[in-house]
Amino acid sequence: MILDLAKLKDKYSMRITGVIHIGAHFGEEHTTYKSLGIGNIIYFEPVKKTFEVLSKRVPDATLYNYALGNENKYVEMFIEAADAYGCSSVLQPSSNYAGVAFSMNELVEMKRLDDFGFKNHNFLNIDVQGYEYEVLKGSLNTLECVDYILCEINRESPHKQLDYIGITTVDKVVQLLEPYGFSLVEEDWCGVSWGDGLFVKSK
Repeated sequence: MILDLAKLKDKYSMRITGVIHIGAHFGEEHTTYKSLGIGNIIYFEPVKKTFEVLSKRVPDATLYNYALGNENKYVEMFIEAADAYGCSSVLQPSSNYAGVAFSMNELVEMKRLDDFGFKNHNFLNIDVQGYEYEVLKGSLNTLECVDYILCEINRESPHKQLDYIGITTVDKVVQLLEPYGFSLVEEDWCGVSWGDGLFVKSK
């Protein structure tokens, strides 16, 4: 998470009833959530060994060992094994990822968020290395109960191509979410071609 959730919460008077965090990794944001008084937390993490670490670090959350997308199927994850599973994606890394070796693959089960029927979590945090658009397409019914979405966003830049093959750029994400009342209110492009965006639903 690049954007500061505590500052965003104050700035936009966010009333967070629960969090669904997709692409949890080791649960690095858990301390932040707890410090903000958020107790209703769900994590999704598809990579088996990463999920095992997550299970030990956040015993007070609900955990699911699935990938999320817009289909129910098994998919191959590309995993960077040299950095304690630092990066993983359903999308194939491009040649732009110089110096990073995605030397492992793992078959994981993918589900749609809508199939879980969550109604009590109004904050989505999605960090799935360029696959955010597909996750959101599988979450459109869930968005009826969601007020805030913090997710990775991507764009082409003059200096750097996109990091994964098949990434959907931020303009497409905006187009997908606008009919559901969401506006992109904050952007941080710390990675030049990638960054974080906060979408807030109009009341």
